[in-house]
Amino acid sequence: MMGLKGDPGESISSPVVTASPNTRTVTENQAATFYCSASGNPGPVLNWNKVNGSLDKGRMKISEDGGRLEIIHTTHRDSGQYMCTAVSILGRDSKKVTLVVEGGWIMVSLYFSQYKYNYWLCALDRCVKAKKK
Repeated sequence: MMGLKGDPGESISSPVVTASPNTRTVTENQAATFYCSASGNPGPVLNWNKVNGSLDKGRMKISEDGGRLEIIHTTHRDSGQYMCTAVSILGRDSKKVTLVVEGGWIMVSLYFSQYKYNYWLCALDRCVKAKKK
């Protein structure tokens, strides 16, 4: 903000990021949301990235101002760290958050004879026989 004539203006400062929550745990197929904000003058630009991976643009939505990352229909592959980065002419700052996706079904095939397979869907400590198509 501009100061009055003769008054100093607002001090310039490099970005400082705050991201929350630090860790979010969801069940597979639920949505997960993380928030990010940054102080600094001039105002920094916010961006989200997946650490050691890429964002699935079809299921991961970043708000226009970069302050919110929403992952819809989560899968086990979405588990991991995400980083919010703020960048301005004076520098950059980043904070990591962690997503844990639990549950879900795993396809398991069990061999019963030389010519026949039965398929089971298993999650945690239970299995159900899958119907053949």
